[in-house]
Amino acid sequence: MKAVLNRLKETKSGVTILEIIAVIMIISLFTLLSMPFISKFTRNVHLQNSSRVLSSMLNLARTLSVTQNNNYKVVFDLDNETVEIQDATTNALYDKTWRAPTVINLVDRDGTTTTGTAEIEFTPKGASASGMSHTIHIMKINTTITDYSDADQRGKCYSLVIASTTGHVTIYPYGINNPWPVTTM
Repeated sequence: MKAVLNRLKETKSGVTILEIIAVIMIISLFTLLSMPFISKFTRNVHLQNSSRVLSSMLNLARTLSVTQNNNYKVVFDLDNETVEIQDATTNALYDKTWRAPTVINLVDRDGTTTTGTAEIEFTPKGASASGMSHTIHIMKINTTITDYSDADQRGKCYSLVIASTTGHVTIYPYGINNPWPVTTM
């Protein structure tokens, strides 16, 4: 009987508190080291999602104009960062107002930035009612862009270009025409 008890005492196995603390410290270190990559990935996903949603809204307004044989417009409230689709003749809201999680910047063909409220209207033929192409820049709030040749900086901005004759929307994932030469928003 004594031999069995001695053997049980010798074969005890378990984990000490020091081993548990060491494992927790290693996991914490890996988590801490991966945080910058996770935040950059999340920022890029938000920008990409914003540009795709905005592109879809522009395409929906264009499609509504063609199928309903009526002008529809996308209204940007740049101060409140909201976007909505409206019937151009009655100003009736088509669906709902979309709140953008990023800064939206509309630039005219001459390079001037629009402020306040802006509209992009589509005709029943799908073209831009103004006859002009439009450029929309999307970037994250509190972001500084100084050099578009730098890969880290290019990922901070998306540009949408609406063709004047067809109303086709093209997404440029790294911005186009250096929308903000040196800007913090």
